[in-house]
Amino acid sequence: MVLIKNLTQTQVNGIADNFKGEVITNTDSNKLMFNNGTEFTYLVYSDLNNVITGLAGLSATELTGELQTAAQPNVTSLGTLTGLTVNNVLSIAQHNGVDKGLSLGGTLVTSTAEQLNYVNTTPGTAEASKALITDENNSIVGLTNLETDSLTVNGTLVTSSAIELNYVDVTTLGVAQASKALVVDADKNITGINTLEADYIQVNGTLVTSSAIELNYVDVSTLGTAEASKALVVDANRDIGNIRNLTAENLTGELQTAAQPNITSVGTLTSLDVDGAVSVGSLTVNGVSLNTFESGGLKMRVYSTPDFNGRVIKADVLTAVNFTDYEPITGVTENFSMEIWGYIKPLYTEDYTFTVSSNDKFRLWINNELVRVDWTDGTDTNLQTAPIALTANQWYPIYIQHSQSTGTEQLSIHWVSTTQVSQLLPSTSMAYDDKIVNVVARKSYTQDSLNLYDSTNSNLSSLAINSSGDLTLTAASSFVNIAGHNGSSTGLKLNNVLVTSTAAELNYLDTTTGAAAASKAVVLDANKDYTGIRNITTIGNMGINTTSPASQLEINSATGEVLRLTYDDADGTAANYADMTISSGGNLTINSSGNTTFIHSSDNLDVAGHDGSTLGLKLAGTLVTATATELNYVDTTAGTAEASKALVLDSSRDITNINSLSASTLTSVSTTDSTTTTTGAITTAGGVGIVKNLNVGGLTKLVNTTNATNANSGALVVSGGAGVKKALYVGEDGATVMVGETALGGTWTNRTTGDGFMSRMWNGVAWSPSLNLFAAVAYEVTDGVMTSADGITWTSRTCPAYTWCDIVWANSKFTAIGMDLSTPGEEQLVVMSSTDGITWTSVSTPTTVDGSTNTVYGNVDELSMVYVSSLSRYVAVGVNLVLTSTDGSTWVEQRLSSKPLFRIAWSESLTKFVAVGQSGLIATSSTGLTWSYSTHADENQHQGVAWSPSVGRFVITTFTTKVYYSSDGNSWSTQNLAFGEDFRSVQWVVEASIFVAVAKYGSTNSVMTSTNGLTWTPVVAFLASHFEALAWSPSLNRIVAVGSAGSTRIMTSNYVAGTPVITPADGYFNLKGDADILGGIDVEGVVNMNNATDSTSTSTGALIVDGGVGIAKSVFIGAASSGYLELSGNASFNGDVGSTGVLTLSNATDSTTTTTGAVKIAGGVGIVKSVNIGQTLTVSGDTTLSANVVVTGPSMRLPTGNTAARPTGVLGQVRYNSETSQFEGFGAGSTWGSLGGVTDVDQDTKILAETSAGADDDNLRFLNAGNETMRLTAASLMGLGTTAPDKKLEINSATGDVLRLTYNDANGSATNYVDMNVSSGGNLTINSSGNTTFIHSSDNLDVAGHDGSTLGLMLAGVLVTSTAAELNYVDTTAGTAEASKALVLDSSKNIIGINSISMNSLNLTFDSATANTAGNPLTITRTTSGTPANGLGVGVSFKVENSANANIEFGNIAVVSSDITTTTEDGQFVVNLLTNGVMTEAMRLSSSIMYVTELYEVSDQRMKENINLASLEETHNRVMQLQLVDYNYIGQEKIHRGLLAQTVEKIIPSAVESENRNGFSDFKTVSTREVSNHMLGSIQYLSSKLDETMNKLAQLMTDFEAYKQSHP
Repeated sequence: MVLIKNLTQTQVNGIADNFKGEVITNTDSNKLMFNNGTEFTYLVYSDLNNVITGLAGLSATELTGELQTAAQPNVTSLGTLTGLTVNNVLSIAQHNGVDKGLSLGGTLVTSTAEQLNYVNTTPGTAEASKALITDENNSIVGLTNLETDSLTVNGTLVTSSAIELNYVDVTTLGVAQASKALVVDADKNITGINTLEADYIQVNGTLVTSSAIELNYVDVSTLGTAEASKALVVDANRDIGNIRNLTAENLTGELQTAAQPNITSVGTLTSLDVDGAVSVGSLTVNGVSLNTFESGGLKMRVYSTPDFNGRVIKADVLTAVNFTDYEPITGVTENFSMEIWGYIKPLYTEDYTFTVSSNDKFRLWINNELVRVDWTDGTDTNLQTAPIALTANQWYPIYIQHSQSTGTEQLSIHWVSTTQVSQLLPSTSMAYDDKIVNVVARKSYTQDSLNLYDSTNSNLSSLAINSSGDLTLTAASSFVNIAGHNGSSTGLKLNNVLVTSTAAELNYLDTTTGAAAASKAVVLDANKDYTGIRNITTIGNMGINTTSPASQLEINSATGEVLRLTYDDADGTAANYADMTISSGGNLTINSSGNTTFIHSSDNLDVAGHDGSTLGLKLAGTLVTATATELNYVDTTAGTAEASKALVLDSSRDITNINSLSASTLTSVSTTDSTTTTTGAITTAGGVGIVKNLNVGGLTKLVNTTNATNANSGALVVSGGAGVKKALYVGEDGATVMVGETALGGTWTNRTTGDGFMSRMWNGVAWSPSLNLFAAVAYEVTDGVMTSADGITWTSRTCPAYTWCDIVWANSKFTAIGMDLSTPGEEQLVVMSSTDGITWTSVSTPTTVDGSTNTVYGNVDELSMVYVSSLSRYVAVGVNLVLTSTDGSTWVEQRLSSKPLFRIAWSESLTKFVAVGQSGLIATSSTGLTWSYSTHADENQHQGVAWSPSVGRFVITTFTTKVYYSSDGNSWSTQNLAFGEDFRSVQWVVEASIFVAVAKYGSTNSVMTSTNGLTWTPVVAFLASHFEALAWSPSLNRIVAVGSAGSTRIMTSNYVAGTPVITPADGYFNLKGDADILGGIDVEGVVNMNNATDSTSTSTGALIVDGGVGIAKSVFIGAASSGYLELSGNASFNGDVGSTGVLTLSNATDSTTTTTGAVKIAGGVGIVKSVNIGQTLTVSGDTTLSANVVVTGPSMRLPTGNTAARPTGVLGQVRYNSETSQFEGFGAGSTWGSLGGVTDVDQDTKILAETSAGADDDNLRFLNAGNETMRLTAASLMGLGTTAPDKKLEINSATGDVLRLTYNDANGSATNYVDMNVSSGGNLTINSSGNTTFIHSSDNLDVAGHDGSTLGLMLAGVLVTSTAAELNYVDTTAGTAEASKALVLDSSKNIIGINSISMNSLNLTFDSATANTAGNPLTITRTTSGTPANGLGVGVSFKVENSANANIEFGNIAVVSSDITTTTEDGQFVVNLLTNGVMTEAMRLSSSIMYVTELYEVSDQRMKENINLASLEETHNRVMQLQLVDYNYIGQEKIHRGLLAQTVEKIIPSAVESENRNGFSDFKTVSTREVSNHMLGSIQYLSSKLDETMNKLAQLMTDFEAYKQSHP
């Protein structure tokens, strides 16, 4: 046996030495591996069936035998095979028929797979898209068409074409067939010839000289009737009709035609009147052709996207529709679309079939009909249309859409008919015109219908127009969606006016006329009636039988019967009703058919005058002095405190959710100990404030673990001192007790002295912790640096005299940055540094800054700088400038455009710079190299910016009262302060946990501070000084501010963090004796008072506190184990003893007398709560119990006996009468009475719970004088005058007087009352002593069952059928139209705001004119919410019902603006009329010009009389007297040439009219008709003279010619 090593792949890879022939097993792949001397390779071996599996690849020089693979594509390379068997498909993936693929006999097969499949056919049978292969007889059948260049039969070339050969394919000899040769039959005859064309025909030996066509002219069907292509043969009456077109050089007499359009050509007409349309093939006006019809091609337009929505990338004229690999523009082969359109003209009147070859989407329209479509990509198609009937030589519209996605472009169109051979559409049959196809409509131009398809071509919608111009849209889904309609700016327009109603509002009109429907408009029926309204809501007042309602609803009735409410009264019989009537005295009576008038439990009863003091709601005659708001205090949840609500205990007598409670004394009787913050007799979720002393008997725990960093932080904060007489333990090792903190920035000291250098303009200051040195820089002086070790005493230092703007300490050196402003326009950046603050050196290469750019705001000297150690980078910002440097010496400049920046700050936790500047500018960057910008639009100028890592907030100070803050530097919030200065610089001081900001122009406050950046405290310190910068020294606990102007140029403020009094090593602060701490004390751990000194007064004990103690959490009093206050000895309490816990007396001495027992009390005992006694209670004297006696035992025994056993009674005695089964007592009248009720002396007036022993019906009976007058049942039903009430309160009276309500009637005199009486018929009468019973105008009267149809409010016995919503229609503003409201005229009978109104007729009478002016009885105003433009106008539309009962707009008039410029506005009057179904402008009139297409005037002879021929010579003479002048109208610049009315009036008086106009009583106008007619007469006169002259000239020429003949 041979053992083979098992190794993992990792172990195999780790074998260093290769031993050729070594075999191992790879345990990762579970396969054998063989060492070939270089590496390990897998061994390939077969299974028991000699099968090898799992090979990822196989390479061999030679393979013998049979090769089988699971999938043939796995064999990537084979040598020369003697045989290859493939059971499935053999795929040669890269075969392209060009340079790769299948090779046979060493020759590449250039056919593609598709072409090779052509031979997959049946020999001898032709198949579509297959090669033609003859059978064994060299025959082939099934060919539909065979096209060949030449055909040889038996060695003879057939010169006839295929079509010509087909001519002899005749069915019957001697019978002519279409497109077939004429073959005579055996008799040499042939029949069935429709048309025969020959060079000549002889009939009976005579040559027929007429052509066949001419001979056919006389083949007419009916004499006297014109037929197409036939001779005109008159009938017996010499008449001929049915002529459609007639052309003649000269026609005399009157020509009448059935329709004038039949005249296609006439001579020169002096006039032509056409009532209908004129259709012409071509039209020339003034020598210019209006027809741009071009033949020889089709138009094409190509789009840059496959959906026809891209830009047009090519427009062309095609001479053939035949594309292969088409590129509309170079390089574009895919993802485009094209449209081809124009006209085609067939040669034959036959059925044509069109074939479209395409490899992508296409649609084809012929004669405006979609005839073929394939809207799929990537499929080569040759699709044919159904046969289409076309007429020879007639043009038909054609339109093609083609979308090319990917792959090779292919598109061609062939046509074929019986006579027409299959061919590409020839250019000779193509034409186009200038019409542009609409890619959205996808249609041609002349059709009367338009079909629209979706992308699947299955959902068809159509647009159609009829002869009347009506447009019909039929949608596939029966819906037409105007998607963008919003009722305000876009959507549906009618007559170019936007429909401002939304779809929901338009649906209001989807209703039944005369019948109310929910959420529908009110539309009267034919009788102007309207029913079914349930509610009407009005804004104004509604009056019924009154024209001047004073309230929202006023109902007037002469009889006082104003309102009836009925139930189930559809027919008006009113079996169940309530009437409201009003008397002449103004009294209101509510009379119901039932027995109750009530205000339902779900309705409101509003006592409007209730004021809680003198007027309002009374209960049992007593005024309820609580107001409605106060009564609502009890509208709360029991046990839960709610804002502005009463405190109501829940069933457990608990109440929660109280935020604060103030009381003079608050006592808790609970003895529950406190072990956590949520346990104890008193717990509170918030803090507890105590003004006076707090005495705590048990342990006081502060569970808050907050550390104290200053006097205002930590678990316990005491504003005053704390006196501790025993040991004080501080829990953590090294914890420090600090006292005496002083806040930073509250107090400032002027450090400016008389030294001259201190008056410099100090602009920046920095602190060096390494040098323990402040350094400040100033403007443009050689002593522009000063240093100080304490911020108090300063020393001047020499430096270059530049404008130094800012300074920082970083990388063991000071670095200052500034500008050299010595040469205007050539400002330069300057930098200097110092390692000791004394010697300063310029270190930077000057960088020119474009002064013209950086002086936009005049602050080229504004620079601010920070150094970020994590980035190892200096970053400085300025006006339109960012500078960065890694060493402070070499700087990179970034020029900005209009980005004036003043200050910069860095957040390490956010890794973000924030820079601020002019006009609310904010710039942010994570590197300082690339920046993003935003602005606060409401801010004039940002001044300072700082980041607080403790608060986690950026803060920006400004020139105004605003402070901005942000936690991320992106989203900013605004804090408005009550004060405002130009706070130029702001800094967060970590050690003092405070923001400090200083102002440059501090007039009222020069400093402000904040611990959170939101709440700021102003500080008055050295006003009118211009402070520019701050620097903080942690070691000195001091901040320094420097300024550029004012008497104070340097000031400081100190921070005292608190003096450490002790820092114990063991973590405790131990005070063995008394300790007085004058300052504050912060303790993070537990304060243990180990002193056992007892407290005998307020100045003794372990802890003595002179002031109060504020404790935020629980207080534990008593021993640690029990929590009780234990008194082990005798205790004497001279004063009051108050204990909120349990008082336990351990003495067990029993009490046998008043002087024995554990407790002896010489005086009385007052007990507020219950007393529980474990054993016998012996009372030797009388016992007075002013509260309840609670017996917790099973019973309390009273004296028992029957009636006869009653003892001599003593007032107040109680016993149990076993005879009557009642408790009874001896009471007033010295008699015994039942304790089950109230009984008078003679026991005939009483309250009984039972009528006899054992009777238990749980009823209370009230008896007066022995008669039962009231009963209260167990079902809470009370009856007055009845023993069986069936309502909560039932009052019965034999007379009907059931209820009286009185006012101020303590003695029963009842001078002010309201009586409610019910009659035997169930009617309710309310009768008041006053003159009015009313429901106040501020109260609601809810007729709950009112439905507006069968039940509800009635007026004068008539049901108000309007619902509340319908009545509310009159709740409107008089004189103003409101949506869904009634129209109510105002006091002047005016109303405005109506958008549209429809009515049968509108009559306007204007009778207020006092002068001879027209007035404006109707004013229409047009406004626009946008910017008005020329053309804005207002008009009136005129609609007439057409034959289809549709309201069609037949015309409109409008006044539009042609110039909207203020003070020079011009208007035009426009008239539009419907012409041939199209709204067409008929006239436009301005102040000086009238535009019309054609102007006619009345000239019918039948309208005239006194007709005489005018004298042409006299007319000519008048015209010649007219003077043409050049002029312009006043106020206008245009020069006109024309006539003056005053001159014309003298020559042609009939041409001038005078009227009172434009301030002239004789304003003159000229009739162009009169003048033009005179000019016509003048022309005729001149023409006659010209004729005379020409005649004379002709005669002269004749005479002259004769003269020349006679005188050669």
